[in-house]
Formats: sequence, structure tokens, C-alpha cells
Amino acid sequence: MSCDIHLYVERFADGKWQTADKWTEEDGEKLVDADDMFYYEQDQYVFAALGHEFFAEDTGVEPVIPSPRGLPADMCPEVKGAHEEWEGDAYGETWFLLSELLGHAWSDDCEDFRDEVLPRLKAFGEPDKVRIVVWFDN
Repeated sequence: MSCDIHLYVERFADGKWQTADKWTEEDGEKLVDADDMFYYEQDQYVFAALGHEFFAEDTGVEPVIPSPRGLPADMCPEVKGAHEEWEGDAYGETWFLLSELLGHAWSDDCEDFRDEVLPRLKAFGEPDKVRIVVWFDN
């Protein structure tokens, strides 16, 4: 599989969405190091659950929402900048509230995401005030 996921975490505080990721600056570019990412595995089952239509058809995994929503208009500047770096190559842009992710009936094929990533996201606040912003690239 030559598809990659870009997953960023935001929390709502002080009246706006703010990054929850750990960013560094390298050669004038802000980025999240692979070791600091919440999720970066290439897993077709998780990709299907998070809205990648090809993998949804291929695996039969039920997506969290019926189709990608696009990027949130109110996303934080760091995530917006990260997406701009992939403009033209990014696709399947969408976002999920933690409450939606927690309410989903996750396939056992997504066990690592369900059992490792979701509990870590809970530490950032109330489920309706934490979200992930996602897109894919080849």
C-alpha cells in the first residue's frame, strides 16, 4: 500500500480550535515529527473507517461517517499550513469529533486505533471539544 494518512489533533479552547500536536520547525517549515504523531500507520482498515473510499470498498469496514466532509473552515493555522504543503496531492479531507469516534462500532481489524489512539485523545478534553483532521496522499 502506498497511501499515507495525515492525522492532526485539535482541541476547542478559548473560543477557537487549537492544535494539540507537538510541532517543531525545520528549515522554516512547521511539522509534527513522526515520533510525535498520534497515528501514522498504513492500515487499510483504519483508512476505510476514516473515510478512504477505496479501502472502504475493499475491506467492507463501516466508515465513521458516510462520506468525507472536507476540511473544517475553523481549523487551526498549523493544520491549515500542513495541508497547504500537500495541496494538489491531498485527498479525502475530513474531520471527526472525538465523540463520533467513540460512538463508532470499530472493527476488530482497527484494534490498535481503537485501543491505543482513542484513549490518548480523551486526555485533551470533552469528546465534543476534541477532533481529528485527516487527509490522505499517495
